[in-house]
Amino acid sequence: MTILLFDMDGVLTEARQPMTVEMAQLVIAAASRHSSYIVTGSDCDKVREQAPPEVLGWLAGVFTCGGNEFWFAGDCVFGARHDFPSEMVEAIEVLLNASPYPVRTGAHVERRAGMLNVSVVGRNADPLQRLAYAGFDRTALEREALAATIMTRFPGYEAVLGGDISIDIVPKGRTKAQVAGLLPSKGPVYFFADRLDPGGNDWPLAKALRAASPANRNFRVNSPKDTKVLLEALLHGVMA
Repeated sequence: MTILLFDMDGVLTEARQPMTVEMAQLVIAAASRHSSYIVTGSDCDKVREQAPPEVLGWLAGVFTCGGNEFWFAGDCVFGARHDFPSEMVEAIEVLLNASPYPVRTGAHVERRAGMLNVSVVGRNADPLQRLAYAGFDRTALEREALAATIMTRFPGYEAVLGGDISIDIVPKGRTKAQVAGLLPSKGPVYFFADRLDPGGNDWPLAKALRAASPANRNFRVNSPKDTKVLLEALLHGVMA
């Protein structure tokens, strides 16, 4: 049986938005045939805001905080914790304050299980503010520069781009790649994600899956519309 892995924002939902009824029906249909998991950098509270209970009930589990937590049937099965050094958090705040980007919405450094989520514009940004910052970052490459600076100053950590506005910071080896070693061994794995380039938070898992088996496949999507097309193909046997 094929195992399906789904990132959340930009894949099953628009960024920080609830899943549509149509997408929910497709995910349930897929999960009724294949062991299916969500793998996201978000925490469980955000997952519950975006994915309806009927979808979560069909999943084989949810990996949150970049794989540092695993949830099944509403319970946290395991969770990794990490105390980030105060000097690191202070240095990140200095870097954020030095950004020339003028809009700040709050919640710029968010602590999650085993990771930090860092955003110049802030996690409180509304959809239009997110789009505006994403457009700025595509030209300025600010997040890439911030990630590189953080890893240079703190070599025991990895910083990868998450979604459109943030950076995920984790101790080395605690990226989404750890999910590959936690899955049941049966069947090939299909991973649906939007950050599959080096430096993106989906890249480590995609790389680990490719190394584990040539039967595993990574599917790049640019929006939930792409995921919808791929799921419909899967359900009709086109991708079998």
